[in-house]
Amino acid sequence: MPLDFIPSVPKTPIKGSIIAVSDGVAVIGQYEVVVINRGVRDGLTPGNVLAVYSVQPDMYDNSKNGYVHPTANMFAKKVPVPEERTGTFMVFKTFERMSFGLIMEATDVIHVDDHVETP
Repeated sequence: MPLDFIPSVPKTPIKGSIIAVSDGVAVIGQYEVVVINRGVRDGLTPGNVLAVYSVQPDMYDNSKNGYVHPTANMFAKKVPVPEERTGTFMVFKTFERMSFGLIMEATDVIHVDDHVETP
């Protein structure tokens, strides 16, 4: 395993998820080691840098004509909330179907199941 890494963008577009964290904690921060569900078969190599995006649950759109009605959640439709970039991840060890990496930057809380993708 090389002792130094050259940060680079993956040669192919990557979309994956964080599947585990080294310490088994619920909240992931800067300099934590995490596992993602993409690896060599997806084109990842040590040194590849990916963006981390938070996954937000769908919300009820309970506004009607500019105000919130007290019973609006009963009939409101769910709308998707856009993902927000929360960090930067760098791969340091790859396997066929998974990779280990380091959260290099975290601007907000990161969780297991958050997405990683080519910046």
